[in-house]
Amino acid sequence: DGYHLLETVFLPVELKDWMEVSIAADDSCKIQLEGISIDAPQESNLCWKAWRMLKDAYPQVGGVRIHLKKGIPAGAGLGGGSSDAAHTLKSLNFLFSLGLTMDQLAPYAASLAADCPFFLYNTPMFASGIGTDLVPFPMEIPFQIRVLTSAIHSSTPEAYKALDWTQL
Repeated sequence: DGYHLLETVFLPVELKDWMEVSIAADDSCKIQLEGISIDAPQESNLCWKAWRMLKDAYPQVGGVRIHLKKGIPAGAGLGGGSSDAAHTLKSLNFLFSLGLTMDQLAPYAASLAADCPFFLYNTPMFASGIGTDLVPFPMEIPFQIRVLTSAIHSSTPEAYKALDWTQL
């Protein structure tokens, strides 16, 4: 299926995108991106897919406007798109009073991206399977995590394909 099984610890970092989600007068989802130029239909954006998925499951979900200012570089392997999608799910849950717990939102998040459920909880998690099986991993981090980024874009599926799994 294109996924690889893993065992890892996901940690939250301070690098963030800024997102504002508001209810729209019509029944559509419009996304305004700032800080990134993407030449793709908005229907390919994970935030739009998150909205569409909850709208299909819950008729009370109406139209929204999403203003997204990117601080997390795209393709940096830092889960920028996944975190945006997770926060879209959380925002829709709040705005439309769906009353879903994070555990109830997690399957929706997992269908968007394997690392997406982690961003619902935003706490250290031990991840296994394809990254969607999460267990809280209580820990204190006695050091500062510094994230270095570059202009290099890396596709997660391509990065995993490039690994020599016989050497691991």
